[in-house]
Amino acid sequence: MNLKDIISDIVRLIDNRDFSCEKGFPDTITTRSGIQISYISDVRYKIELFKDIIKADLKHPLNNISNNSLYDICRNSICDLYTEKTLHEGIEDNSRSHIKKLKKEIEERVHMSLTTLTHHFPAHTCLFPLSEAISIGPVTFYPNLQWVKKLELHDNYTQQTLAPDEDLVNWKEELIKLTDPLERYESENHIANRIYSIIKKSNTILEIEIKNFEFNLSRKLAKIATQATIDSFSLIFNNEGMFKQQNLYEHPTLPFSFNTLASYKGRLVYPGMTLTERTPVYNGATISTFLNENKEFIDSAGNIIDSVINIKNYPNKDLSIRWTTSLNWYAEAQREQDDAIALAKIGISLDVLSGGGEWVGILEMVKNILGLDDQHVIFEKPHKTVLKEFISDLYNKGRSQIVHGNHIDRLIPFEQERKKASKMCRVILMASAHNLMNYSGDGSHNAFVKMAHR
Repeated sequence: MNLKDIISDIVRLIDNRDFSCEKGFPDTITTRSGIQISYISDVRYKIELFKDIIKADLKHPLNNISNNSLYDICRNSICDLYTEKTLHEGIEDNSRSHIKKLKKEIEERVHMSLTTLTHHFPAHTCLFPLSEAISIGPVTFYPNLQWVKKLELHDNYTQQTLAPDEDLVNWKEELIKLTDPLERYESENHIANRIYSIIKKSNTILEIEIKNFEFNLSRKLAKIATQATIDSFSLIFNNEGMFKQQNLYEHPTLPFSFNTLASYKGRLVYPGMTLTERTPVYNGATISTFLNENKEFIDSAGNIIDSVINIKNYPNKDLSIRWTTSLNWYAEAQREQDDAIALAKIGISLDVLSGGGEWVGILEMVKNILGLDDQHVIFEKPHKTVLKEFISDLYNKGRSQIVHGNHIDRLIPFEQERKKASKMCRVILMASAHNLMNYSGDGSHNAFVKMAHR
């Protein structure tokens, strides 16, 4: 179905609207001419079809818009031109003039929606309150106090706030005092209290700039990039617990501790307490050492994330996206509390990185990246395990059987398999990031399989 036919159907349905068969409320919109129109679900469906065709035809950077926002623009443009009779005139003339005007209107509105924004994500990290900011690619980690010291308010904030005018004078000084870990301070400044109530729930702000995107898609891309960055940071510590300690605030995070309650013969015994892996384990000097020792990987990961957000004209952008997707599966495996599910996620991580080559593809990828043969002994205990056997078991007995429901006994232990798979996958992710930065081959889905050991 083409755009002309879809618009003809929409005009006919609005002209002859019948709400008697509608199960829900109709959509109602006020157009720019001040006329209010309502339409039924059939029109909504036609607008969705229209939007999909428009989306497929949009050129860069106009395609940097979310589906929901593009739907709103298409709907508003159609309704505006409907009430202005532009659509009726084009249909009566049996021309395409109304379609050209409509497409021009939509493209202008899409262009106006594109903007450059800096996104700030509260996060839990291992940084200390007085630590210096660190950067990985396009993302900067600011301890809350450092972020507050550089913060300025936009006119939009000052115009919309309900705070009294005097609060605009000293809000920053008050906010610094509230955020300073060496002070115990209470403020009556509404602006300072409002911002502090948001950032105090975590200890770090992750900051990234996204250029030439519509707001909703801009934030989605920023979130993907910052999550990949915080997971890359966690990867260097060789400690699965760091993924539980470090995460965006808006994602689920373990408590620092929990209590166990149990009764014996109907009477409550003394509660136990367990510390989780949220508990910090590194001091500032140790963190700096990890960053320095892993500078090559940090630089590679930063370049990959640069590519993901379109900063660099990188020839293998799709491979960068594939790497960050694989990292996301691995990171969620580390945060997973169930060993079997975690093992399945690690298998999926390797499957994504190898381009869906199942266990044979994963084996070839690991052999090439690490420069090993399939009979190389990778684990000595509890028994000698060669690479081929390990990858086959990980994929077939682990990932596939767990995902396909062949392991339904939740008490079967997978703790050791999880630990071994985590070690292997971490090494592959770090090595493949370095390989990608030196890769000049094609960007096919299984390119990581073909990358040789460097």
